[in-house]
Amino acid sequence: MSDKFQLLLKQIRFPEDHDAFKEIKDGSIETVRLFKSKRQWFFVFSFPSVLSYESFALFDSLLHSCFNSLGAKASFEIRLVSTACDDSLLGDYFSYALDSLKVSHFSTYSLFSNLKVEISNNSIFVKAPEHIIKENVQDRFISLISKSLSQVGLSDVAISVVEDKEASSSLEEAYQTNKVSLQEQAESQAKIGRAHV
Repeated sequence: MSDKFQLLLKQIRFPEDHDAFKEIKDGSIETVRLFKSKRQWFFVFSFPSVLSYESFALFDSLLHSCFNSLGAKASFEIRLVSTACDDSLLGDYFSYALDSLKVSHFSTYSLFSNLKVEISNNSIFVKAPEHIIKENVQDRFISLISKSLSQVGLSDVAISVVEDKEASSSLEEAYQTNKVSLQEQAESQAKIGRAHV
């Protein structure tokens, strides 16, 4: 463990008796940039491999809360020696990346947050109804998720938005049913209108 990183872990009060400490202690700080006027710190951390999501979440939370308590902000990027990651862990990091869009890109988040996701062999497939693909919003989504995953060291993950035929057909059915219902209502109101004339 590098001395600077060890000092940072003490400053953020990372619990040494926590299971995550065994994993996190092998990290190091590659660079630190301080933007004094904005009271912002930017760190580049290095770890031998992808952190378990629990370790990452604890580290992320403690780092941000420590700097927030000092009236400052911290942001970071992680570099990894090995990016090997199982599907379940990649799923956790994908959820983290998606949640990170809530504040800054809520419309994109709301479009994609409830869609089915399949993860296999370092690839993420988001299944979307046809209208999302037709509106061509998937490129923006992919670039935002890729950026967020890159910040945690997972820059080599392939992300695709593919059509969910089942969702497309059920949306089309709902549209047709609604259309028929609206037509029937309009005809009924027209008959009532003619009866009163």
